[in-house]
Amino acid sequence: MEKEKHQAESTTEESSFYTVPDWNIPFDAVNDAIWILNSEHRIILTNRAAEALFNRTKEEMTGKYCWEVTGCKENTSPECPCVRSKISHTREKLEFRRGEDWFQAISDPIFNNNDHYAGSVHFFRNITHRMQTEKALVDSENRYRALFSKMLNGCALHEVICNDEGKPVDYRYLDVNPAFEETTGFRAKDLLGKTALEVAPDIDPFLIETYGRVALTGEPVSFDFFNEKTGRYFIITAYQPEQGQFAIICQNISEQKKTENALRASEQKFRILEENPIVGIFVSQDKKLIYVNDRMAEMHGYTKEEIIGQPFDMLIHPDDRDSIKSKMDTYLEMGERYRQRFEILRIKKNGDTFWGGAIVTRGKYNDKDAILGSVIDISESKQAEEELRRSEERYKEIVEETDDLIIKVNSSGHIVFANHMANKIFGLPHSDIIGMHISKCIHPDDKLHTRTFIDETVKIKGTGATFENRQISQTGEIRHLLWTSNFHYDEKGNLFEVASIARDITQRRKMEEALKKAHDELEQRVIERTHEIVKANEDLRVKTKNLEELNTALKILLDRREKDKEETSEKILLNVKELVVPYINRLKSGSLNDNQKNYLEVLESGLQEITSPFAQKLTSRYMHVTPRELQVGNLVKQGKTSKEIADTLHTTERTVVAHRANLRKKLGLDKSSNLRTYLLSLQ
Repeated sequence: MEKEKHQAESTTEESSFYTVPDWNIPFDAVNDAIWILNSEHRIILTNRAAEALFNRTKEEMTGKYCWEVTGCKENTSPECPCVRSKISHTREKLEFRRGEDWFQAISDPIFNNNDHYAGSVHFFRNITHRMQTEKALVDSENRYRALFSKMLNGCALHEVICNDEGKPVDYRYLDVNPAFEETTGFRAKDLLGKTALEVAPDIDPFLIETYGRVALTGEPVSFDFFNEKTGRYFIITAYQPEQGQFAIICQNISEQKKTENALRASEQKFRILEENPIVGIFVSQDKKLIYVNDRMAEMHGYTKEEIIGQPFDMLIHPDDRDSIKSKMDTYLEMGERYRQRFEILRIKKNGDTFWGGAIVTRGKYNDKDAILGSVIDISESKQAEEELRRSEERYKEIVEETDDLIIKVNSSGHIVFANHMANKIFGLPHSDIIGMHISKCIHPDDKLHTRTFIDETVKIKGTGATFENRQISQTGEIRHLLWTSNFHYDEKGNLFEVASIARDITQRRKMEEALKKAHDELEQRVIERTHEIVKANEDLRVKTKNLEELNTALKILLDRREKDKEETSEKILLNVKELVVPYINRLKSGSLNDNQKNYLEVLESGLQEITSPFAQKLTSRYMHVTPRELQVGNLVKQGKTSKEIADTLHTTERTVVAHRANLRKKLGLDKSSNLRTYLLSLQ
């Protein structure tokens, strides 16, 4: 009755509030669409702008829920400003799109004379122009920022700082682009908002003076600058974007300077080679030697004067002259620069020969096409190569004739070399073995052990290791191998190659297994004999053990009987508290006549007599649960949701949630435990 009375009073207050005669004229004159909603979010009043926005008459909208008119999917959306303002009791806003237009929904709560929520005023304001303007600003800023960020040259914006006399004494960083960070080596986070003297206390005063003049006078400048701290060269252009500010564009010309310096160094080196000859240098033009340095003449036994003007092939062994002439003709016909290296037998004035390594290139000499080259005596290196070749042949003979497997594996585990035994052990042709991963033929049960062993060796930078594993060939044959591996690292400590020799120990392993099998059979016979002796003693202990087990079983049955009695007592008391006592309390709170009260007292007294023997055995963790919490727990156990429980107990869903939380706390359940599952386990 009190609830119905409160609702009637609320409706009366709302009706009187919204029927003030002076509302209509200003209400309809507002350009924004306006609704007046009651506490249930039904539309009570609407203006003309709302009719135009939603293309409905006042009569078609009045009495409907707001979400029915706006087309929302549900009336309790957490984004709805009506729902949020009812909860927060403050203005709530939401921006949304309708067709091509953007709108802002604003909900202001309304309270009655008792400060109870009575409804809300709901505005719809067209903000399309504002959104378009904001988007245009964002697009403009993005275009500027993209241009600023993608510039190849460093760019930065500053403001000048002057003393009381108006003289520039410092400047502050306002913005820098990524190229400026890359060019100068400073990060934006270390520059923005700071002054030049804070960043670099030893900054060249020339920069402050020059930049200050640009910021104050507007006269742009451009100059070369070398930063001694970074060792970089720049072309800096400074201009005034607005009074008191200056922007600079830095072009890093360090590479250009390095090229110029390298050219000067190259010229110096050429002079050194000319004056202190180590390498023979020649220039050939029109198939004649028009220039040679002292070293070129000396290594062939001539003077410079004897060589210059002679055919370019006079210093080459006669057997190679035809091939060299053909190459020179080809080089001269090429339309682009090239660089070619070759080795050739050369001849001295006295007829002796030596091996020369030549590097030639096509270029210009006195503005005419020419062949420019250098020559060094490589006779000793050719002799060393021949000795190395003979050594490699001897090594190859040893590797190919041995009965052991020899392989080399790179840092990624792929085989780069394998001798003839690899074909036999892996069961693959040599072409398939080269490039194969070393783990392909390892027995599956040995792969992890092998990998772990190698990783541990590399981890400690071990140079040698010995281990065993099994290999499975492509035909399924299993072989036991004993590996001896050498690990090679580069100067940085990174593994680059493993060279391994593996010996086939399959027969040895078979013999060891046969010996182990014989040993195991002998041990088994001893065990069987011993077992026969032990069995006789065991039979004597069986009867004693059976009697002990019988006594144990009887004790367990008695303990179980006592536990069942205790659980039955707990269930009786819990069910009475959950299923009977709450309803007795509800009857007691209602309006009863004298006879009904007497019957109720008799019923309550009888239940106390029934449950009193069990109450003493009920665990204390259930005794402090309130009747209402027992009701909620019983409905949770039945699978009811919080909303369904609230409807059953005629209370709010928030209250049910609070009871559930209290019940979890009293039962000692953490957040990961399911309340219903726990309650069902108590049955």
